[in-house]
Amino acid sequence: MPGTECGAELEHLLQTGTTSLGETPVFLGRGYALSVYRCPASLAHPHRIDIR
Repeated sequence: MPGTECGAELEHLLQTGTTSLGETPVFLGRGYALSVYRCPASLAHPHRIDIR
């Protein structure tokens, strides 16, 4: 995924999806997965969030 500020390729930082907390299911939208990406060149550059 291309970066926003410097053109560096964004790095995949975190991904989460539907899960359970004990007996309670927790849904992200309608079963989507949320991914967070960061710029490896600078922490000052904004993160990018992708929901699929």
